[in-house]
Amino acid sequence: MWVITNDRMELGQIKDFCTCEMCEKRGFYEPIITNQIYITDYDKSQRFHGYKFYDNLIDLIKPGDIVNGHKVLQIYKKNILNIRFFEKYLECRSYKSSQPFNLYEKDIKNIVTKEQLESMKYVVERDK
Repeated sequence: MWVITNDRMELGQIKDFCTCEMCEKRGFYEPIITNQIYITDYDKSQRFHGYKFYDNLIDLIKPGDIVNGHKVLQIYKKNILNIRFFEKYLECRSYKSSQPFNLYEKDIKNIVTKEQLESMKYVVERDK
């Protein structure tokens, strides 16, 4: 399972759950998540207000995000074998080529959300 904060600044994968004595006393086993996201008992009491949970990594990606260094243009579902199973894939554009191409979940190695990218930008102010 994957988790992303509502502001889309942090994301990670739930790897396991803490089984310490304190968690057992509280009755809430805190998830152990990659990328230093820390969900606490307080978050549970707030009904996980600041987080969204997804079964698939591809579901937390939106157009405008950067995946494997490529900008995501669209997210599509492809019907496989004419049954009720759909596979999602990303239509991306490389900064090196104007030709769009597809990326599947198994190919995803890194993600920078549009919001993370915006927070890193530096505005150059020039004297007039």
